[in-house]
Amino acid sequence: MKIKTLTIVGVGLIGGSIGLAAKRRGVAERILGAGRQQASLDRALALGAIDEGFLDLTQAVYRADLAVFCTPVDRIAGQIIAAAPGCRPGTLLTDAGSTKAGIVRDVDGRLPAGVHFVGSHPLAGSEKRGPEHADADLFQDRLTIVTQTPRTDQAALERTSEGSKRPDRCALGEDEGLQLLRAFERRRRGGRAHRCAPSERPQIGARSCRPGRDERQAPINSQAEGRLCMPPPPIV
Repeated sequence: MKIKTLTIVGVGLIGGSIGLAAKRRGVAERILGAGRQQASLDRALALGAIDEGFLDLTQAVYRADLAVFCTPVDRIAGQIIAAAPGCRPGTLLTDAGSTKAGIVRDVDGRLPAGVHFVGSHPLAGSEKRGPEHADADLFQDRLTIVTQTPRTDQAALERTSEGSKRPDRCALGEDEGLQLLRAFERRRRGGRAHRCAPSERPQIGARSCRPGRDERQAPINSQAEGRLCMPPPPIV
């Protein structure tokens, strides 16, 4: 996916790493950053993670073809809903929040026509914070969960997952799916970041997939379709 303008809302560790990875891979012509503190934006600019910084996140998102929200999880849904009305038709919005059910539930069905949201969660991170700790390789060989609801636009879903390595798909409850994957990551890395080889990835089987369940009838706050992708969907 070649992006003309990528906007990153929240240019800390995760947002800064997305910017650096996008720059390295040449997937975006221009990268904008939005944040609440000019100092953080200045550090992200100095690192080369973004090309321009904005204190007004809506102005940065309005210019985007793809916007990734990397702010605290209790702010993401409100920020997406506030910014979406000014977006052009065809704009894709996603996030890197570590919880999914609440964000997806709050955003689902509340965006203007032609503006699409697909929630995602890269299973990567660090105990460090701030753009100065951003790493273009942070997401290398990491799992990412991409969510789907009955309202999810299929073209937007494919754009979000583009470049991933044959994602596995199954119905995941947030508790059982995310907790299973996080437990695997913690066990493998001993409390630190671990980059697993494809053969080491957890297999989501019958105990967590609930075979035969109709996902179309599943409530958003308890079931979503998970795509296990590598690398994180915005960076291909």
